[in-house]
Amino acid sequence: MAKLKLIVGLGNPGKDYEKSRHNLGFRVVSELAKGFKLRFKKSEVLQSLILQAKIKNENVLLCLPLVFMNNSGEAVKKIIARKKINFKDLLIVLDDVNLQSGSLRIRAAGSSGGHNGLNSIIESLGATQFSRLRLGIGITKRNPDLTDFVLASFSKEEERSLLPVIKKAKDCILSWIKQGVIKTMNEFNQNNDITYGVRH
Repeated sequence: MAKLKLIVGLGNPGKDYEKSRHNLGFRVVSELAKGFKLRFKKSEVLQSLILQAKIKNENVLLCLPLVFMNNSGEAVKKIIARKKINFKDLLIVLDDVNLQSGSLRIRAAGSSGGHNGLNSIIESLGATQFSRLRLGIGITKRNPDLTDFVLASFSKEEERSLLPVIKKAKDCILSWIKQGVIKTMNEFNQNNDITYGVRH
């Protein structure tokens, strides 16, 4: 069986959350698929929208879990078991309030950083040794309520500024597919300012 790389965009399912800040991981992976004219299919067994394709000459599985963010680990664990995917071939794409808007950071391993979706995956897999791409949605002192902030839609001004962010994130994912996490970290982890620590 050919090696398969798994890329998971985190978010909450349903129209109500589609444009929310917490669904930025969903949006980036969806836009990646759209750019290659690929379409997701719903898998009840894997509790996800999935598609498998050849990208950058690598076998890639894109996944959008259909469970709520806090239970993301349930779907990811099922896919990894069913498809026999090595943890080093897993990339989680997620929003991060600890990174300023417009920035991103990719890592080969680490803690959840207080992100409930990532925490669910770590707990379900019993491991932290997998790649994660964090997309900045930096909370500000004007928005002190974290839950309201992450579940709210982007403002019109933020939406206009999202295009280059999503493009950069897609480029980062393609680099990870082709070159692996270390070279991608060296290329993309620059000028990414971290805001004060919060949990979501």
